[in-house]
Amino acid sequence: MSLPRRWWLPERFLFRLTCLRTSPELSLFSSRFRHFAGSGQRRIPAPIQISRSKSGCPVSGWSGKFQGQGNGGFAGQMDYRGMAAALSRGYATAATDTGHSGNATDATWALGHPEKIVDFGYRGIHEMTRLAKTTIKAFYRSNPKYSYFGSCSNGGRQALMEAQRFPEDYDGILAGAPANYWTHLLASALWDEQATTQDPASYIPSSKLPAIASAANQACDRQDGVADRILNDRE
Repeated sequence: MSLPRRWWLPERFLFRLTCLRTSPELSLFSSRFRHFAGSGQRRIPAPIQISRSKSGCPVSGWSGKFQGQGNGGFAGQMDYRGMAAALSRGYATAATDTGHSGNATDATWALGHPEKIVDFGYRGIHEMTRLAKTTIKAFYRSNPKYSYFGSCSNGGRQALMEAQRFPEDYDGILAGAPANYWTHLLASALWDEQATTQDPASYIPSSKLPAIASAANQACDRQDGVADRILNDRE
């Protein structure tokens, strides 16, 4: 399998689109990397659904490893910063929008589109991984020796779904702060919002938040054994 030249992107072009030109990882790109980007699309009954994913491969110094990227919140965007960090360490990498476009706090795409919920729930990351490995095999004429997935929040939930549904996709999976138990998690977020905004008397203006944070740190910071302004309940 050969890669058409039209699939190559000029150096740094992919990342210029993300407004991340000040990221320290990007200083390495002009000398070490060129990026291959491809999009995969699937036809699903009514309506047609398109899930975009991009893969990046270092031209030289490849570690032989692949790192899949996850998404925060409701996804809808690709983690270019995570891709940049992986590339700077010699990993081939990939990211996906999980089948819809939007910001991490926008879930309007889900209404009336059960197929998009499936993509968001588990299929998008699996398809990204499958396409990325095909890209890597074509680019290097070799499969990755090891494949890893690591992400946080919704990405941690994606990690758990990969481990549960597609354990063959990765040799190692890191589920950071997983936003699992989704129905209960979102219900609790709704409760918090209602509790602090429904009654004007319970609303806490942003001007008071620094004082509240300071009081909480003073009262609780040392309870985990170190005064570092981080509250951690290890139990």
